[in-house]
Amino acid sequence: MNLYEVKKLKSIEVELSSNCNAACPQCPRNNFGGETLSTLPIQNWTLQQFKQHFDSSLIRSLQEFYFCGTYGDPLMCKDIVEICKYVKSVNEKCRIGIHTNGSLRDKETWLQLAKHTDFVAFAIDGLADTNHLYRRHTSFDKILFNAHTFIKAGGTAKWDFIVFKHNQHQIEQARQLAFLNGFEEFNSKKTSRFLSRTHEYIHKWPVKNKQGQIEYALEPPSDEFLNPSYADLINITNEYGTISNYGMNVEVSCWQMARQKLYVSADGLVFPCGWLHDRMYGPDMENHRDRLKIFEMLSRIGRHKASIKHTPLKDILEGEWMQMLTDSWTNEDRMERCGIQCGAHLKLLQFQNADIDYRDQNET
Repeated sequence: MNLYEVKKLKSIEVELSSNCNAACPQCPRNNFGGETLSTLPIQNWTLQQFKQHFDSSLIRSLQEFYFCGTYGDPLMCKDIVEICKYVKSVNEKCRIGIHTNGSLRDKETWLQLAKHTDFVAFAIDGLADTNHLYRRHTSFDKILFNAHTFIKAGGTAKWDFIVFKHNQHQIEQARQLAFLNGFEEFNSKKTSRFLSRTHEYIHKWPVKNKQGQIEYALEPPSDEFLNPSYADLINITNEYGTISNYGMNVEVSCWQMARQKLYVSADGLVFPCGWLHDRMYGPDMENHRDRLKIFEMLSRIGRHKASIKHTPLKDILEGEWMQMLTDSWTNEDRMERCGIQCGAHLKLLQFQNADIDYRDQNET
């Protein structure tokens, strides 16, 4: 049974680039904020590729393109403006959203994005003295300049603020600054990322430099701003023994599939979500069952059969790759990640994004 159908798809998230100017300590593209993964392939969508693999009939049927990604920032894609123009030229009603750290590109880029997007969400996790503690190597002044340029040109901007111990005292000040500068929304996020990619709760998340030395640590905020689902980890451990056992045995209800949303990586691989894509690279994933399973399946069918850059999307959704992924939700041959993110008793992502309306405005 095909759980995805091209004609029913509502939204596609595309990782336009696997490159990034930042080094966020809880991002899977680097080692705790330090050295970028040597195994990570740096790829970017070009306008020509986008036109070739996202044809006009598909774009006309979609409600939304969301440009975000797992390993990179979409503003690293040099063709991002032309890609947005292309989508709107085919389907003016197709909603285009971008999520970025905002510390990239020149004034002209932001003037053009204001004309050809429906919104840009700026990930700004603090003020001038704190944002860089998570969004390492970004410039707060440049972010505000870019946002100001975008907003003054008619763009719709949203401010996403991940709450940590070190910035929770700045939430209201940041909210006031956001609205003073013309942001349409201010969203405080109760982060899920203190649960590591190996599904261990890390209360003090080390932040390293490129030499691997620990410089400081990130800590979760007080209970008022804490993701409520962290409290469920105790009950889950008591019932299942370990969080990993929970992921391997709990009933899975895919959040993305239920909403007919899909994820496409910078190298064209198709997944239900980016949370599966993030199993592919990094030393903590090298021998993890999820990564080994993904690479085994790709090897079995041929990687090209899972990539939209080599196989039409309709064939991928109706083929072995997507069938193996969706079948795994109801058998023992599953990815642990699916149970953790979309299991019945742990709602980390739902609580993290509970107050962020733009993630679901395309639903009918």
